[in-house]
Amino acid sequence: TTLTFGPIAPTGEVVVKLIYDHRVLDGAYIARRLGDIEAALNGPILDELGALDVLQLLVEGGPRTLSAFVEAGLVDRLAWYVAPALAGPAGLPALVGLATPTMESLRRGRLVAVTRLGEDVRLDVEV
Repeated sequence: TTLTFGPIAPTGEVVVKLIYDHRVLDGAYIARRLGDIEAALNGPILDELGALDVLQLLVEGGPRTLSAFVEAGLVDRLAWYVAPALAGPAGLPALVGLATPTMESLRRGRLVAVTRLGEDVRLDVEV
């Protein structure tokens, strides 16, 4: 199994590769390695970006990635898309692992824009 990530390209892109043999490894192992990728993205890679004086970064990811950036205080604006679609128990949460022990400790944002996109809505929130 190999995990590599390349340098930051002039376009700001970073190539991350996880190479594994599906005949040898099970899904749980791969899930743990994906967790390692998220840890690298939220740690050493973010540190490298800071050292390069990167002041803005568009982060697209799943609930763990978003939660880690919010928890670390690294998010100042969210573009949140809402659709009138009901997923039920198979749906994924937007945030996971975000420590909010009481209602008083909720992270409150400020709604700065609402844009209708067909049947969907984009909410721009300053955090």
